[in-house]
Amino acid sequence: MTTPFMQVVNEIVEMHNLKQADYASKDDPFKNVRASEDFGIAGWIGALARGNDKMKRLQKVAKGGTLVNESVEDSLLDLAVYVIISLCLYREQKTVVPNPIAKYLKSPTLPHKDSMFVPLEHH
Repeated sequence: MTTPFMQVVNEIVEMHNLKQADYASKDDPFKNVRASEDFGIAGWIGALARGNDKMKRLQKVAKGGTLVNESVEDSLLDLAVYVIISLCLYREQKTVVPNPIAKYLKSPTLPHKDSMFVPLEHH
């Protein structure tokens, strides 16, 4: 028996897979979200910004408004997808964020715990 939670998880996976056909590339499933990097914004933060758009739509409904182009359930599913994508991209980027003045410093990265700047692990 599938629980209601697992049913929603399956819907999230299905929605993500369908949207990947429109927005992703074969070699990068998060290509559209990663586009924020073209503006100097980490992909995981870009995904949060897109999720925030969904949150604003949901806040409108919560305050008694209505949605025209998307249902509440679709907005909730999209929000969940963006949060998961953000987590994936956050984990991915935890390797190296170069410091532009590294050649002038002893440390080649800026060590900021739990931020988008993560220290380079020396081998």
